[in-house]
Amino acid sequence: MKKTVFILGLLILISLNSFCQTDNYEFLRQRPAGEGFTTFFDLSGLKDDFTADQIISALRADENISRADYFSLKNGKDRIHIFYNNSIDANYVRAIIQAHNVDYDLTTVLLNGELQQSKDEKIRLRNLSSNQTSINESDFPKYENTGNKDIDDNNYRVRKDTWIENNPEKYESILKEMKTNETTPTINKKEENNIN
Repeated sequence: MKKTVFILGLLILISLNSFCQTDNYEFLRQRPAGEGFTTFFDLSGLKDDFTADQIISALRADENISRADYFSLKNGKDRIHIFYNNSIDANYVRAIIQAHNVDYDLTTVLLNGELQQSKDEKIRLRNLSSNQTSINESDFPKYENTGNKDIDDNNYRVRKDTWIENNPEKYESILKEMKTNETTPTINKKEENNIN
């Protein structure tokens, strides 16, 4: 009888534990900044500038967040950029924004260790050619393979976009070089060996 009660109690405990588990959110683009970190994320469900101002005020009022800014992007997304200490995480910040009936855009944070992709992003990635073009710029970001393709692709895209913003002249030169290479006839492996 004691064994049955013990097993029944254990099963109830396991059931309650799995029922009570919650989702875990992580910042995707977290970088060291001063004595803490900086990150940005997009919002889902933001209806107006008044609510955005309320969210920014709530974030700035928190002692763990030293700076918070709101940006309305050209692509229609609403972005928050924060500087914070190591006492908080994405779950903590989510509680603040959810108090205003807004949530994370899941394409800019990790949910249970995974990155959600928008339909547009999935289509864009599917249409990409698998052929990689090498870039002859020493400071151009390199693709880092950690084994998680979704995160690796996204991190590379962010680093590349940042590089392009900071190096518009170099980027234009790269585009011109690529355009020139597209019109150059392709040399197959046999011909390439004869040339070398």
